[in-house]
Amino acid sequence: MEKRGNLVIVDAGGLEGPPVGLGPEVPLGALPQEKERVAREAGRAAALLAEATPVQLHLLHRLARAAPGRKLRFPAVATLEDFLNATGEEPDADALPDEEVQELWDEIAASTSAPEDDELVIDDGAFEEPIQEKRRAPKTYADCIVIAQQRGAGYGINAGWHFCLEENLPEVPESVEIDGHEYVDCVGFGLSAKTGEPIIGFAEGTGIIELPVTKVLGPELSEAARLWLDSYETWRGTQRKTKKTKKKS
Repeated sequence: MEKRGNLVIVDAGGLEGPPVGLGPEVPLGALPQEKERVAREAGRAAALLAEATPVQLHLLHRLARAAPGRKLRFPAVATLEDFLNATGEEPDADALPDEEVQELWDEIAASTSAPEDDELVIDDGAFEEPIQEKRRAPKTYADCIVIAQQRGAGYGINAGWHFCLEENLPEVPESVEIDGHEYVDCVGFGLSAKTGEPIIGFAEGTGIIELPVTKVLGPELSEAARLWLDSYETWRGTQRKTKKTKKKS
């Protein structure tokens, strides 16, 4: 059976930027045709999100927050397209109960979940032997740069860093105490819109508190997570130096 990929809408925490992010998710061993299909549909989905209303983005944000791992997965762009068509006239996202929003998405997803068969051409010869593919684990800063570029693909290296960092972070505990204050309503991982720093967002009153990842998860960070965080900080430093050089010239 062929391995099919997904489009993924992620909870970006609503941290001074779009409340949701979008990316492709292709399983190891997927055929080249499937990789091309997912990339093509991701481009269409990105264009749809760019035209979505703030109300629609908020509805998708709620769905993503409720999804496993705060990632709303769907294999076909038609699901997103039909959902946006169905909610285009909604004046207030908060007026719709979570149950109704989820029910609407589930109904649309059930009728649009399978990509068109003619979009994927299967070469029976490809299955004569098992496909062995393993994502390379980085060992150095240079490795992280290459992998972030590959993961970002057409979305740019910043998106690649975001995906790679998030994938390597442990789960945030239900409650976190920092400097005598307890934080309980985690809204997810993000890169600060102001500084680019990796942060964990927590809902506080009517706003979002951004706390550095290392402050929230410090003792829980694995060696792999620390390599990614250190490499991202090194890369971010080179970007700041490049910008300063361009300004001087």
